[in-house]
Amino acid sequence: MNTNYKIIALDLQNATLENLNHWFITSDFITAEATKDYLRYRVKDEENTIHLIYIINP
Repeated sequence: MNTNYKIIALDLQNATLENLNHWFITSDFITAEATKDYLRYRVKDEENTIHLIYIINP
């Protein structure tokens, strides 16, 4: 069993699409397009109730 997980905590409370997309381009922490799309959706949502999200990559 692989125990070397990457755990990423993202603060989405004051996030912007511009900053999020820049982070996707400059880092390789998140590579799955489905995850990127979900995060973009959460940031665009005007009534976003998610302020902090944890992502675990094996």
